[in-house]
Amino acid sequence: MKRLSLFVCLAVVGFASVATARGNRTETVFRSDGIYTAPTTAALADVATNPVSDVKWKLKEGRVTLSYDLPAELVGETNTEIAMSGFFDPATGLYALSGALGTATCAATVQADKTTAMHCAELMPRLQVDLVATEAALAARIADPTEAARRLEVAVAFAHEPIGFVDFTLRTR
Repeated sequence: MKRLSLFVCLAVVGFASVATARGNRTETVFRSDGIYTAPTTAALADVATNPVSDVKWKLKEGRVTLSYDLPAELVGETNTEIAMSGFFDPATGLYALSGALGTATCAATVQADKTTAMHCAELMPRLQVDLVATEAALAARIADPTEAARRLEVAVAFAHEPIGFVDFTLRTR
C-alpha cells in the first residue's frame, strides 16, 4: 500500500520517470535553480535570501534525495553540500528527509503551469559555519559595504541556529 500511495502522490504532482540502464528500475532526476532563505528579523528580510544553483531532486525506488550547495555568502565555504534522503509520508502529505547535517520536511505544490513548487524547511544542527570565510565571501561578492554587513548579521544568526528554507521548481520535460 505504501508504494501505491507514493506512486499516486508522485503522479499527482507531475513527476516523470526516466528509465535507467539497470533495466526495470526507474530514476527521476530534476535539476533547478532555487532560493535559500534564512529566517531573520523583518529589518533584515530583504538580505536573507541567496540564490542556489543546481538543486537536485532525485527519486529512485521510492526514495527521494535532495542535494545542493549552500551559498558561500551564508556559510563561508564553497561546496558545502547539503544531501538529505527520505520518503514521502502519506499520513502528513510531506517528504521527510535526513542527512549528515540535519533534517528537512518538504512540501510539493502543483502550480497552474503544471510545474511543482517545492518548499523544504531544514534544521541542520551539525552544520559548521565559518564566519571569517563568510565575511570574506560577502566582501568579494557584495559591492555595497552596508548590504554586506547586513548579510553578515543574517549569517551570524544562521550560524547560531542553522535553520532555513530552500525553494525550487520541478519541471517535467
